[in-house]
Amino acid sequence: MDVLFVDLPFTTYELGRRFKAAWTYKQRLRPYELHLGFRYMVSTLREHGYSADIAFPAGDDGLAARAELLRTVADIQPDILAFTSYEGSLQESLDFIRQAKREGVHSLICLGGHLATFSYDKILADFPRLVDVIVRGEGEHTIVELAQAVKAKEDWSQVQGIAYHNGSRVIATELRPAEPNINRFPFPALPEVDGWLDSTPLFITTSRGCYGHCSFCRSSHFGEGWRARDPQNVVDEIENAYHHGVSTFELVDDNFVGPGIMGKRRAAAIAAEVKRRGLDIRFHASCRVNDVDEATMRLLKEAGLISVSLGVESGVPRMLQTFCKNATVEQNLAALALLNSLDIPTLVYIIFFDPYVTLDECQENIQFLKKIRSFGVVRFEEIIFRSLIPISGTPLFDQIQDHGLLNGNYLTGHSFMFRDSRVSLLADWLETVDLRFERIFQDEAFGKIHGFYRLFKEVFEVSVAEQAVELLASARCEVAEAQRRLDDLLGKELRRTFGAGLEAAPAPV
Repeated sequence: MDVLFVDLPFTTYELGRRFKAAWTYKQRLRPYELHLGFRYMVSTLREHGYSADIAFPAGDDGLAARAELLRTVADIQPDILAFTSYEGSLQESLDFIRQAKREGVHSLICLGGHLATFSYDKILADFPRLVDVIVRGEGEHTIVELAQAVKAKEDWSQVQGIAYHNGSRVIATELRPAEPNINRFPFPALPEVDGWLDSTPLFITTSRGCYGHCSFCRSSHFGEGWRARDPQNVVDEIENAYHHGVSTFELVDDNFVGPGIMGKRRAAAIAAEVKRRGLDIRFHASCRVNDVDEATMRLLKEAGLISVSLGVESGVPRMLQTFCKNATVEQNLAALALLNSLDIPTLVYIIFFDPYVTLDECQENIQFLKKIRSFGVVRFEEIIFRSLIPISGTPLFDQIQDHGLLNGNYLTGHSFMFRDSRVSLLADWLETVDLRFERIFQDEAFGKIHGFYRLFKEVFEVSVAEQAVELLASARCEVAEAQRRLDDLLGKELRRTFGAGLEAAPAPV
């Protein structure tokens, strides 16, 4: 085989400092979602006559599945063995590569993705014997040229858009411009897993990049602005998958609607084309609050839109400015009110903590959360009180680093220090609250009301967070005493909510 992509499940530090260890405990079983970027590159390679596929660990037993995957890779011995990269989980890929080499795999090891693109120099300097080449930026054109050179046993060191270690230093070739016309890419390969297409939403992307310039996000830095596919091209892909049995789609664009009148017209045209072809589908999409308007949302709902993800981020003006959201609290509320009036379920993304947040701002944000919870369609992410994730290659990452508040590295993932130690204590405590709550609901007695679970969890956690902020704001005591008071508060609320005995639920990992 020319190119084999290895799609490893990753445990991400994005769930918080304590959540990585507990992720397998919290995870819900669902069909394996094959990496969309890999599916694009597989179809592009096949279009150019190269053999390519995706391998992933299959089965419920994680260790056995990984061992079987290693044997598969060793048996296939592809010319190129390719991986992607995420903050906080790169070490898992490197460990797999190390094991593969011990199993006798002699493939050219290729790494891509956002992290590798922005940290290629550090990765190659630290692991020159594990990673042979890094693809920077979009990979479709680059992986084809790399496959061509490797298959022909030619020098690949001048392929555009790569970096490598030549034995003495890191070399980076000229960065390849992003493809301006993404209609040119073939549709990503459909998963070839028995029963997969009948049981889980299919991820597709109708655009790449984002026209926003949020300070914490790489989307506007990866590629060149917002690039959209034509409506007919989008619906062609949907219809192709539809005829293979897919009826539910997740549009994973960073920003599906897109900027201004042009973006809304394109979204409306996609909806109209879906209806014209009589495709009975359901889909989820993400957008910015300033792209939510009644006419467009109505058309999308008529075409099958069943829910929306909205990057609200905060109800604190200072934080919205720090995040460069180019949106106001009033715009956030107006967008949610409109979606509520149209009865479109909405998943709200919130970044509750940044390094500069104060207890007063925490209280302001809690009041905002309570206000948006009054909209019946609104639900929060599984973790409500999420902390900002400093990501390399973003302006906010550089700012936090310049202020001496950055922790971590590209392998473990980055976090930050708070300027206010009381807020730091609050953030840590709220993570333990979430884990304790999760463990209580693992009890079989509560499993029967799982449909009610998330709503109940939101009410409980917002309530205890509000009390905790008030406690910390009024406390004049040492950290240990403040921690004791917070733990007493949690125990009291657990007893009041769940009854005697449940406060003894297992402690967090």
